[in-house]
Amino acid sequence: MDKWTFNLQKGIAVSLTGIIFVPGFFRFDLSSKYNALFPAEILATILIFAIFIAVSIWIRSHHFFGNKDKLLSDEAIDNKYIFHLTTENHIIRYPGLMLATIKNKDYSYPEATRGKKAYTDDCGIIDQNELLMNIDENGNIQFVTEETALAYGKETHDFVGKNITDLKNLLGIDTSIWYDRLSRDYHVQSAVEVQVEGKKKWIFWNFEAITNHDHMIDLIVASGQEITKLVNPSGSEDMIRLIDYQTSLLNQQGMFEKIANLDEVHQAVSFYIYLSNLAEINDYYGHSVGDEIILRISNELLNYQNEDCFAARFSSGKFVGFCINQYATDLAIDFYLRKLNHYITAPHNIDKSSIHLDIRVGYARYPEDTEQLEKLISLSSMAMQTSSQDPQSRIVRYEKYMLETLDRNIQISTKLKMALDQNLIEVHFQKALNVTNKKVVYLEELARWKDPELGYVSPIQLFKIAKDYNQLDRLERYLVDKAMVAFHSIKKMPEYSQAKLAINIAPTTLLDPLFIEHMNACAKKHQIHVNEICIEISEGTFVAKLESCINRIKEYKKQGYLIAIDDFGKDYSSLAILESIEFDLIKIDKLFIDKISDEKIKEIVRMIRKITDLSERDIIAEGVETEEQSLILLDLGCYLQQGYYFHRPEKMT
Repeated sequence: MDKWTFNLQKGIAVSLTGIIFVPGFFRFDLSSKYNALFPAEILATILIFAIFIAVSIWIRSHHFFGNKDKLLSDEAIDNKYIFHLTTENHIIRYPGLMLATIKNKDYSYPEATRGKKAYTDDCGIIDQNELLMNIDENGNIQFVTEETALAYGKETHDFVGKNITDLKNLLGIDTSIWYDRLSRDYHVQSAVEVQVEGKKKWIFWNFEAITNHDHMIDLIVASGQEITKLVNPSGSEDMIRLIDYQTSLLNQQGMFEKIANLDEVHQAVSFYIYLSNLAEINDYYGHSVGDEIILRISNELLNYQNEDCFAARFSSGKFVGFCINQYATDLAIDFYLRKLNHYITAPHNIDKSSIHLDIRVGYARYPEDTEQLEKLISLSSMAMQTSSQDPQSRIVRYEKYMLETLDRNIQISTKLKMALDQNLIEVHFQKALNVTNKKVVYLEELARWKDPELGYVSPIQLFKIAKDYNQLDRLERYLVDKAMVAFHSIKKMPEYSQAKLAINIAPTTLLDPLFIEHMNACAKKHQIHVNEICIEISEGTFVAKLESCINRIKEYKKQGYLIAIDDFGKDYSSLAILESIEFDLIKIDKLFIDKISDEKIKEIVRMIRKITDLSERDIIAEGVETEEQSLILLDLGCYLQQGYYFHRPEKMT
């Protein structure tokens, strides 16, 4: 007996009970002494209430209100795109459609599909316009929709009961590949070309595994969409050029082609969305969590997609939303900005972990910001980059100065390449002294570049441009070689015979396993012992990938290099890193030195001095500019000092 029949019989039984016994009780008590306690009006009310309960039970059992084993009603359907299907232990990423309750399984369905006919049977399918198959753990097809069969020019009986390996030629799916990936990742996507009645069709399949408590596959849900119109008719060898496999969004090429084919665009807006901490999420939580976040962002974008609003995934953590005409008005943009701000600030929970998403957004408008529609995305990208540089600004609108800055940066990067080619960037040195005996202890290498057209380019700008335009590795190697050439000559002077060379390297350079080989080769070439070289690493290096930094520092220490923590107290400001890192000296940042007369700052310096004393390590106060600062620092035990008060950087050879 099914539940519907059982609930109906239960409702009838309650109704009959109310009809038979309550009136009898009513007649029996009319002449009894209890009649005063149970007047006719109350008994009639009880009868009506009993009938109401019975009818309610019957209605509740009917599928059009829905329950755990039936579909949601049309009134409960509130979204065009379905984002996930959950079991007790597993989240299924499921763009585009939804599987409700599967027979003898207890799966929930938090959302369904608007505006499409929904129906139910043993497999509980929603949205019959989608292609859908259920496959058991052995690869046998249990259920297929009529639409799926029609897409292949077949009947449902051509599929049901057969193993998917037997249908390779029909479905166009290489099962040996997708099943291996499915067993490992629990989801896989595939775009296939098939021949139906002499015509080529492209179908995008999404396979999702539903697992049990032991993480074994119980069921495979295959959902598909025909995407023939999105595929280049003349380039079937390219598979799908315009679709991002993981998210079903357009890819970068797809977005640009979509924009190129737009007609009668009166106004438009581009939102460039960047998940800046995706790499850290993947490293810490695992790539499965990172993939889940990517799909959640994609599904959020799909939620607003229509003929005049579309979205694309440009790279791993970069997305673009593009809206035109009525969806690009002031009112519409204000709505999108509020939604974006809410999404950025909302908590995101996955597998019982609350994950912080550092999402940066830049946006630009047409024709206000540019009269060339195809440039709108690049302008929104510039705005996003500005947002990435300011921790407080999550969403930034494009402004004209951003393009001017970009033009200058491109000019600098071009000239930087020429300067490296022509050996025009100089290395200067600044002394660090032991103020008790005036001896030079360290010579810090500093880059200096003065271009005939650009003028003096600050070191901060120089290294930022080098990093942004993929020239940092070359610049760092160039400076190391130049510094060692000069130091080899300087060491011959009696004043510097005991001095050590201090070389600054960027975080990415520290993590480069090949850079230490370059250091060793240069030291050997210029006859410098590695124990005469101190590697200065900015404290901010340890904010991300601390474990990798620790391991790389161990390699440098093993070779014999000295390690200095530079700019201590400026960025990370965590004493905990001192326990983890094998360092030889700390360089206190100028921010402390500028306020060294403050008693609180003095206490901080005393504490750092005490830590280095206990571990028999040194401390250098950098940025010393006055005699007063020098004397206070000396009184605090900081006898190694560096700054303009003693020596301005100069080219010493």
